[in-house]
Amino acid sequence: MALGALAVYEDTSGAAHYTDTYALFGREAKTGRMVQLGGVTENKNAFNLFVFPKMQLESITYLWLKSTDGHVRIAEFEGFLAEEDLLDP
Repeated sequence: MALGALAVYEDTSGAAHYTDTYALFGREAKTGRMVQLGGVTENKNAFNLFVFPKMQLESITYLWLKSTDGHVRIAEFEGFLAEEDLLDP
């Protein structure tokens, strides 16, 4: 899949509300190499958007690193491409 951005939505219904620290990695389809696509520390948002150069990915990994109560609150991922990338063969 070709992507140029990832949105992460969190479930904020728990007592701590947010996952404090996490990172996103993607495995490049062509090389198999893992690349960091984004990350956040001291998070205070239920929504985070990570933009990166367009690439073909075969998988995405969410790495939980820290939250005040030890829970991960990921609710949804969405992947995006810029409109001009969709039109570019």
